[in-house]
Amino acid sequence: MKPTTIFAIVIGGLLWLAAITWFFMANDAAQNRVFSPYNEETRRETFEQSKTYREGTVQDMYKMQIEFDKSKDVIEQKAIANLVVHRLADFPRSALPEDLRFFYAQCHDLVAQ
Repeated sequence: MKPTTIFAIVIGGLLWLAAITWFFMANDAAQNRVFSPYNEETRRETFEQSKTYREGTVQDMYKMQIEFDKSKDVIEQKAIANLVVHRLADFPRSALPEDLRFFYAQCHDLVAQ
């Protein structure tokens, strides 16, 4: 074979390899764009159903209840109540202890005023 033919075959092979690589990278990017939101949603739902998330939320609510009880100012209490209501918006009330359910109801009533 002539050197120019060998050179053309090598260049053609490199271009073919580059095209295949580009195709797989573009395909991966397209799949990430399509499937990533579903994967992230599944991961978030799994996290929100975990024992760690629920226990952490209950602990945060106890801390907020202590801060609420310490505060003397009505404006500060309303701010804490607003935070509690927003934090527990998607949290199942059945996962809360009875005293925190009462605290949530108290905060909800205070925010609704």
